[in-house]
Amino acid sequence: MDLTGALAALRRWWAVVLVAALLGGGAGLAHTVLAQERYEASTTVFFSLQRGETVGELAQGNTYTLDLVQSYASVATMPIVLDPVVADLGLDASSTELARDVTARAPLGTVLLEITATQPTAERAAAVADAVAARLDGAVTRLSAGREGSGAVTVTTTQPASVPTSPAWPRPVLDVGVGLLGGLLVGIAVALVLGVARARVDSRESLARLTATPLVGSLPDDPRGRTPVVASAAEPLGARSEAYRSLRTNLDFLRASPPSGAEPAVGADGEAAGGTATGSAGHGGGALSGGGQLVVVTSSVSGEGKTTTAANLAASIADTGQRVLLVDADLRRPAVASMLGLEGSVGLTTVLVGRAALGDVVQLWGPGGLRVLTAGEVPPNPSELLASPMMARLMAAVRRDHDVVVLDTAPVLPVTDAALLSTRTDGALVVVDARRTPARKVTETLTRLSTAGAPVLGMVLNRTAVEHDEYYGQRPSRRSWRRRRQPTPEATAGLPATDLRPAEDPQPAEASQPVEGSRPAQDSRPADGPPRRPGISGASGPSGSSDSSGSSGRPSTSSGSVRADPYGDRARAAPSTGGSASRPSS
Repeated sequence: MDLTGALAALRRWWAVVLVAALLGGGAGLAHTVLAQERYEASTTVFFSLQRGETVGELAQGNTYTLDLVQSYASVATMPIVLDPVVADLGLDASSTELARDVTARAPLGTVLLEITATQPTAERAAAVADAVAARLDGAVTRLSAGREGSGAVTVTTTQPASVPTSPAWPRPVLDVGVGLLGGLLVGIAVALVLGVARARVDSRESLARLTATPLVGSLPDDPRGRTPVVASAAEPLGARSEAYRSLRTNLDFLRASPPSGAEPAVGADGEAAGGTATGSAGHGGGALSGGGQLVVVTSSVSGEGKTTTAANLAASIADTGQRVLLVDADLRRPAVASMLGLEGSVGLTTVLVGRAALGDVVQLWGPGGLRVLTAGEVPPNPSELLASPMMARLMAAVRRDHDVVVLDTAPVLPVTDAALLSTRTDGALVVVDARRTPARKVTETLTRLSTAGAPVLGMVLNRTAVEHDEYYGQRPSRRSWRRRRQPTPEATAGLPATDLRPAEDPQPAEASQPVEGSRPAQDSRPADGPPRRPGISGASGPSGSSDSSGSSGRPSTSSGSVRADPYGDRARAAPSTGGSASRPSS
């Protein structure tokens, strides 16, 4: 962990550091309150050599004494000195126990010895210090006795012990300070460990430190807790709607700027897939060049917002007039049907097992004409179905007939479905919950995709902090919001209605004439005949009868070639100039 990561961990886990410091300070305060009072008294003695008449002899004697002082400091705490002290003072402790309360220190370069005694009372501390000094004199005389029996070294008490007036222990300021410092250090250590173990990818900077995979989208969280299912339909001018448009734009840049050395991707049917593949995860920036694109939207674990991101991304691209198909490829816990209010009993699994044609189960949603293929019934073998040849043929078919195909898949870490499916598409978008996804899970996800050979187009940070611009990011006042909720008939004249329910089949093409060179109106029913069930687009109506008049009554364009709709409900003009066609007003 570098310095930036350490500071980020401390910012995130500041409460742990604070609690640890407070606990340490509390422990120091408790020690101050509960600890027994102890008093200290000190006695200073001086060592001198008796022999020596000349200056040279005195100098040699002084050197000799200096060498002995450190040894006499150790003698002061030995039984030869302390046993007589215990007997003299009548202490209820042994010499070994008393040795823990007596210290002897010789300042460097001196022949002085400072004897300190620590006892529960002030008088007893002074008495013990003086008694040790007196008994040390006798011990030194015996240890340095010469042939005549007199000691060569004399011990003189230069400063007797005085009775202390205040206890030496406990020391409230020192105890509390040491407790706070110790708790602070422990808290910092715990915060750093938690920062490594539970680091999140909650910003562009943290993502850049974790991986070289580019960030292609940052989706703000709604602080009001009312995040709509499809932001562009519920709040067209909201922050989340703009974030999805930005994600859409970034994918367009990926399409326009393939990486150097990228090779054309080959579809499952052996034909060119219309994109490029880089061959390694995390560098699939050019995977979106060419014709129809297949984009997988996945995440590390469940609950990170991958399904919402896939639906909003598909709806945002569909609003530009492109032919977009949203596929619920999460065959374990499908959520697209319930999220968009569509029929979920038939869908992808129905097509893969051969019970229905693709055009019979694709449904229309929203004013943008978004096509949705729900998951259908949950199968007992999701991985086998997604890896089957039928799935490969289906992916090749939807690639040919759509501009963009967005596939919502299962999370990467629990199951292998996303890795399998990503290898058959142009790449994956990995959604990361900035509030709760650990960095280690994101790293493991990218590693698994890389191991499987699945290119990663980019990362999408979801539920990031909302940053409002002073002008564009302002929320309307309560009064203006009320006026917006109750518009006048004059203000809404000629504007299309926004509905979160499955879109009704539009009127026949005679109701509006397209502009020269533009794409014809997206119609989901024949010009003549009974209307089909709202929200269902297919080659057959409710009774299963064939619908062959999908392109009747529609103007054609001379600026591009007309590509037949495989679902039989409309024809699409594909301008040969490569420019984006505008949608006719309805």
